[in-house]
Amino acid sequence: MASFGGTLVGFIAGLLVASILAPVHRQLIAVPVLNRVRDMISSRGFPAVCFDSYDNWPISAARNLADMTPSLHPIPGLSHLTISGRTHTGNRGLEMWSETVAPGHGTPIHKHDCEEIFLVLSGSGGTMRQLASDGRVIFQTLKPNSTVTVLPNARHQFFNEGEDDVSFVVAFDNLPMRAVVYQSWKELDVQGKSMAPLPWDTHCPPGNPDARPILKTRSGAGEEDDKHEL
Repeated sequence: MASFGGTLVGFIAGLLVASILAPVHRQLIAVPVLNRVRDMISSRGFPAVCFDSYDNWPISAARNLADMTPSLHPIPGLSHLTISGRTHTGNRGLEMWSETVAPGHGTPIHKHDCEEIFLVLSGSGGTMRQLASDGRVIFQTLKPNSTVTVLPNARHQFFNEGEDDVSFVVAFDNLPMRAVVYQSWKELDVQGKSMAPLPWDTHCPPGNPDARPILKTRSGAGEEDDKHEL
């Protein structure tokens, strides 16, 4: 009985210590390790991460889009660049793309289980087509500085009806993206074909940031103290 009592006291003491150290544990372990495990579980069937920004947690380095190479797009008239994402930079929660659509071209009709935010940078002929609950297809014209949020599992299509290229950035959550593509607006939900992983997520892009940038640290006076190559 005494042995059991001692074990019980030790167990309770252990719980108290664990509760006190939990915040520290989360800071030191949970972010770099547990998030990675969660990411691996949710990304089964997807390729490994090319460059994991979390390796340097909590520091992240600035990157220049001019140094990044767009990926080949399987759809004619479209170009794609992953600015930051799950496969390319090891993101856990958000991904951002830069895309350009040539006149007379567009994305396939598709949906995905995430929110997607569009922001048009240039070009005035873009239209966002969305399937309403009553079966109608709603057209919205997008111009520079136009933004629209596509809701999860809403069937939609971006198309360029103008005479110039339309460039935009998109951001979305719930990584990795799992798109479902349709041949027409009248197809049933179950008739869609999975497009996951997406073509640019099947390989590391050219010029992937293997050589890590040099970060500068400064003192409170604003003077540069030293440089750290991550």
